[in-house]
Amino acid sequence: MASLYAPNYKPEDLFTASADKFQAYNKGNHLYYTIANDADNLYLVVHTTDRLVIQKTVRWGLALSVSNSEKIDQGSPSISFPVPDDDKNLSIIRVKTKDSCNMRMADLCRMIAVKNLTGIDAQTISVYNTEGIKANGLFNDQLEYTYELTGPLKYLNLPVTDDPRVKYNIKLNGTTGN
Repeated sequence: MASLYAPNYKPEDLFTASADKFQAYNKGNHLYYTIANDADNLYLVVHTTDRLVIQKTVRWGLALSVSNSEKIDQGSPSISFPVPDDDKNLSIIRVKTKDSCNMRMADLCRMIAVKNLTGIDAQTISVYNTEGIKANGLFNDQLEYTYELTGPLKYLNLPVTDDPRVKYNIKLNGTTGN
């Protein structure tokens, strides 16, 4: 897979550029995605049309783990959104219009789970944080789901070097069968 550098990134630009042309497809989870970086941030845009995957993603969240070593493990930096909140998150997809889903998403999904980030001791942070970690999920007119994540490289312990290879794992949270 070719790498994608995202200089002068604006969230709407990456989504617009990627909407019909994602970098990769995960067959097991039915997720199209693009992962990119600039000198300061790592960006992830994920899109799915699968109703069960949307339900699982909204209910329990989607996590990005990264490492510049040989493998991803429990000590790898990870960012997950949205943070599970019993059945409140599930109520988002019970409504049947894009605007209603997006309003519920904004109202209910205000926290980002963080793990092993350099310089951040909290386990959850607000979507309105000052660290520059951004996460959002939106529905389109067909109620397909798009997830956007921005993680500053300095917190992910991913320096920009001449060898930009990074291991990453995109995981749907929750248990199998739920």
